[in-house]
Order: sequence, then C-alpha cells, then structure tokens
Amino acid sequence: MGQNAAPGKWAWVECAYCRGHGKDPFGVPSPKSKCCVCGGKAIVRVREPYIPCAFCQGTGIHPNRRLTCTVCKGKGMVHTREPVQTCPACGGTGRAESEYDLPCTTCGGKGTVSL
Repeated sequence: MGQNAAPGKWAWVECAYCRGHGKDPFGVPSPKSKCCVCGGKAIVRVREPYIPCAFCQGTGIHPNRRLTCTVCKGKGMVHTREPVQTCPACGGTGRAESEYDLPCTTCGGKGTVSL
C-alpha cells in the first residue's frame, strides 16, 4: 500500500512508462525522444497513498497497445483512499469484461474500491 504517508502528500517514483530511462519506450517519433509521461526526467510525482495500477499491472502501458495507460496516465501508480477492498465487479483486475480492453467502470481501473 501507499508507503504509509499522510493523505494528500506527494511522492516521487520511477516512471513506469519508460522504466526510469527518460526515453520513449517505443522510439516514437525517434529513439532519442523524451518520454511523454516524465518528460525525460525518469521520475513522476504521485499522490499518496498509492498502489500499483491494476489495469496496466503497473507498467504504465495500455494493455495490448503502444499508448500510455488511460487509468494511471503512464505513471504505473494510482492514488487510492484507504481503507480499500478488492473491486467486486472486476475481482481486482481493473478490467471490464469486454473485448475492447477497457477499464472497469466500478473501480475506474484501480482494482480496488473505498470502503
């Protein structure tokens, strides 16, 4: 869970989209392009408490696409309000039962819901 910090605080974590390299992981438009999520800094700011994004499994990359995750915006982490429980609709996967790889509408793709 979110590093046991007071709600509303911010933390810096490694950019999940570029895996802390600061470069676009797909080399678009060129191999030297800066990461569109962290701007080449290799770190991103997230609000505490935070958990890994269930929808992209913390990768920051939208499942089956070369896009940033629509739930965590490529950061790999999402803010959550504690206490939480596993989302009853998606079972914690963060995904809707759909052929289109969409986030769960109950939890917003986080995989958890606040109590």
